[in-house]
Amino acid sequence: MSSIQKRGDKWRVFVLIDGVRHSKTFKLKKEAVAWANDKELEGVLENHKFRELIAKYRPILEARPNSSSYMSKLRKIEETVSFIDLPLELITKKMITDYRDKRSTEVAPSTVTKDLKIIHAMFKLAINDLGWLRTNPCTGVAFPKEPPSRRRGVAQHEIDAIVAELNTHTTRRIISQMFLLSIETGMRQGEMLALKWSEVREKSLTLLDTKNGDKREIPLSLRAREIIQERRGIDPEKVFPVDFQFVRSIFCRAKNKTPYKDVRFHDARAEAVTRLSKKLDLLQLAKVIGHRDPRSLLFYYSESADSMADRL
Repeated sequence: MSSIQKRGDKWRVFVLIDGVRHSKTFKLKKEAVAWANDKELEGVLENHKFRELIAKYRPILEARPNSSSYMSKLRKIEETVSFIDLPLELITKKMITDYRDKRSTEVAPSTVTKDLKIIHAMFKLAINDLGWLRTNPCTGVAFPKEPPSRRRGVAQHEIDAIVAELNTHTTRRIISQMFLLSIETGMRQGEMLALKWSEVREKSLTLLDTKNGDKREIPLSLRAREIIQERRGIDPEKVFPVDFQFVRSIFCRAKNKTPYKDVRFHDARAEAVTRLSKKLDLLQLAKVIGHRDPRSLLFYYSESADSMADRL
């Protein structure tokens, strides 16, 4: 709270911040008003820490498609940043770059980039919507250089080995079913985790919770229908009632017990693109996979030149 008083030919301004009174004298009233506004803003800025900003940003991520993945990243940011309890105004660009460099020694460049994008978005919220900050310390921070895009499907012998390992435990069978369904349909982990029984029909299903926010219809092959049928009666609402962390942990543990440690769950999507391309035309394939631009399919298509030569 501020008050401005005229004393002779000068203006005296008083600002109360957290019970402490600040004052200054100016020749012009507009200078006094500007100083009072700046001082009050400083008081607001100093009272808000990065931990509070995370709490404000959490509901935004929870409302996004594939929210479980985003929430996992947010929890990791909360655990790893060094400035969690610093006032926002004291967080510097160097702190952000130090965080980037440290995380780059622990995880893949793509993961660091995703974390930095979330942090940058949080600071934008603090500036534009909350009024807690003047400038974004992420501005000018370069993302880590990423290796060439991964272009790999999953060979049948790799699928058989990983599925066999997953099926050795009853609790892991759900991950086996998700992996196989992704190979049949090209569905992402988050899309399967969000799938509800109300969205499943006899020959197809509707994805309401997709990465780009578009509703998508998925035709089901005979094998895909069998996998879905195996899930009947297990949970009344969700087809796959587990979370992202459980899927990642169990899948990694299983594939690391096979000779095929390089396989990733997401490779199933690339394998699906290659397999479905032999049955669907380009526009049908783009619609099923969920790409607005059919050219994006080239990043997933993984058929080898030898395989194409055999078809020729």
